[in-house]
Amino acid sequence: MDSFPAPGVIVSTLAGRGHFHASDFDSDDRAVQHAYDAMITDPHLPRTLILDAPDRPFRFAGPLEIWQSHCRVTSTGGPTITPRAGYTGALITSARREGTQRGEDGLICDVVLDHLWLDGQNRCLGIKLKHLQLSTIHDLHVRNTDGPGLWLSDYCIENLFSNLVLSDECGNADLPALLIEPESNEQLDGADHGNITVNSTNFTGTMIHFPANDALRIGTGPAEVQIARRQRKIQFSGCFFHSHGRATRPVVTLAEAYEIAFVGTQMLRWSKDGAVMQLGTSEARYPTGIVMVSHCIFGSQEGGTCAGIHTRNVQTTGPCLAAFGNSFGSMEKRLAHAVDWGDQEGKSAAWAGNAVNVHDRPHVGVLPAQADALPFAP
Repeated sequence: MDSFPAPGVIVSTLAGRGHFHASDFDSDDRAVQHAYDAMITDPHLPRTLILDAPDRPFRFAGPLEIWQSHCRVTSTGGPTITPRAGYTGALITSARREGTQRGEDGLICDVVLDHLWLDGQNRCLGIKLKHLQLSTIHDLHVRNTDGPGLWLSDYCIENLFSNLVLSDECGNADLPALLIEPESNEQLDGADHGNITVNSTNFTGTMIHFPANDALRIGTGPAEVQIARRQRKIQFSGCFFHSHGRATRPVVTLAEAYEIAFVGTQMLRWSKDGAVMQLGTSEARYPTGIVMVSHCIFGSQEGGTCAGIHTRNVQTTGPCLAAFGNSFGSMEKRLAHAVDWGDQEGKSAAWAGNAVNVHDRPHVGVLPAQADALPFAP
C-alpha cells in the first residue's frame, strides 16, 4: 500500500489505493460518507479519515456530515473536494444525531479537520458547522464559494481555528466569506440553550482575500437570547482581511456582539468610501460593545470618505471600544477618519498609543484627530 500521512481509514478517487474507492459508489460523497461512518462505528479502525485525491478532486452531490465526537478528517494534499454539477449546498457540515457521543455540554466534541482544499466553483457553500465544541480546525483552503466559505452556526462554541485561507470570491452579495451567526431557534436536549449563539472561539492566522463582498460578519441570528448571550468572547489574532474595490459592505461587521478582540490583524478596504469595520447595526436587537483592537492596521484607498471604524448601534454603559497601539491609515492608504462615531449619543471609548494618518492630518498620540474626538470631549 502507498505511504499515507497518518494511520487511518483511506478513501481514494484512484482504484487500488486505500480501503474504499469512489468508483465503487454511485457518487463521491457517498463513498466518503460511507468511509467516515465505517471509521467511527468500527472499534477496530483508527478514527482518522484520509481523503486521497491523487488524480482528481472528490466531486460531491451532498455534504460530508461530521456527526461523531473524537475523530479526524484530513487528506493527502492537493485539491480535495469540489461540487458536482447542480449541487449548491455545503461541502462539509457538522450536526448532532442519534448515536453521537456527547460532550459535557451535549455537543459533538474533539473533532479535528485539517489539510483540506475545497473549491465551491461559485455555486455552493464551503463548511457549515453546528453542534460542535472543543474542536480544532486548521490548515484549510476554501475558495470560490456562493455563500460563506466558513459558517459557524447553532451551538458552535469553544473551538480553535488556525491557518485558514478563504479566497477568490468566497461569499456572495448578501453573505460574507466568514459568517458567525446561528440560523435557527433550535433547542437541543441536554445542551445549554444559551450556547445556541457562538462564543469563546479563537481564530489565528486566518486570511480572507478578495471575498465576494464582506470578509467577516458576526450577525444577530433569529433566536431571542438574553443580552449577555449575544455572540461573544471571540478572538482574531494575526489575521488578514482584504476586500476588493467592488465591495459594498464593510470588511468586518459586528452586528450584535461583545467582548470581541482583534490583535495584530490587518484589515484593508480597497475602496474610498464606507468603513473598514462597523460596530453595531440598526436592525440588531442589542447593541455591540466591548470591542478590543490592538496592534491592528486599518487602511483604504486614499482621498475618499472611508473610516477605519464606524459605530452605529453600540453600548453606552461603559466603553464600546478599546483601541491600543493601532495604525489607522498609512502614507499610501490614508483614511478620512480613524473612527466615525455617528450620531448615537452617550458613547465612550478607551484610546491610547494609536497612530492616525488621515489624509493630510497625521496624528500620533493619546487622542485621535480632532474630527474623531467626540467620545473624549470633557
